[in-house]
Amino acid sequence: MRGNSLLILVATLLFASYSNASDCIRLSKYEIYQEADGVFLADVYEVSETKFKVRVLEVYKGTYPDTLTGIIDQNVIIPEMGSTWLFYSMDYEEGVFIADACSGSKSFTFPHGAHDIAYLVPPPPEILRSPELV
Repeated sequence: MRGNSLLILVATLLFASYSNASDCIRLSKYEIYQEADGVFLADVYEVSETKFKVRVLEVYKGTYPDTLTGIIDQNVIIPEMGSTWLFYSMDYEEGVFIADACSGSKSFTFPHGAHDIAYLVPPPPEILRSPELV
């Protein structure tokens, strides 16, 4: 019995790998679109510690009112007030959505960031040379 326990322990340690719940799976844009409940272009007009509010400019998937509230949790990239985003969202409740760091949502105001998980493209050389442009 002791030998089996030791064997299981060794096997677990050998084959265990570190995994983080916030690790994103690399998906194509098509797969991201299919997984999302909604896809819409919006301007961020209010940001607090727990939520942000957006004005919907155009809806590409789903049906949404003119304004929505986004929930901020540990897996959400907090958008800056005044920025414009393409959100790939998961509906939380009426008028409330979640667009986590793995959703594929993208800022058009600050387009070169970790929020674009689908086939990352490095920023243009002038941004790399001059970070103050970001």
